[in-house]
Amino acid sequence: MIRTVCGATMIGAAIYGYARDNAGMGLAALIAGLTLLAWAVEQGDWTFRVPEVDGIPATKAMRRVLTVLLAGADRLTGLVISRLAGVGSGGVYVCLDRLETAGWVVGEWERPEPDGRPRRRFYRLTPHGRARALELLGLRERAEAS
Repeated sequence: MIRTVCGATMIGAAIYGYARDNAGMGLAALIAGLTLLAWAVEQGDWTFRVPEVDGIPATKAMRRVLTVLLAGADRLTGLVISRLAGVGSGGVYVCLDRLETAGWVVGEWERPEPDGRPRRRFYRLTPHGRARALELLGLRERAEAS
């Protein structure tokens, strides 16, 4: 029953949102979406559980940040990650803090200290973090060609 209700909630929300954003969709789709949403609320389910791995939630921002980190580029700063991931800097630093606390990411301060500007912090995935990020994103490591 829970899966049905969650499914109805998500489908109703999707139909309602699509109909609202696309005026040509018609009144019938808008009403169908609202009806499914109302039914889900009556059933007592209006929650959506975000999947997690090791307490790291698979939010949109987290998935985008992990995707950038998985690319494995050197010297990734929060600003660079923010721009590549298309996530605001506030959201990126929340993600990076969670990942660093969980041991998925290591952050290192720039050395030597630069003159005339603040130090930058560079982030990279740990081997454990790489494996867990792939799991969170539902990806697998490609086998090496021999």
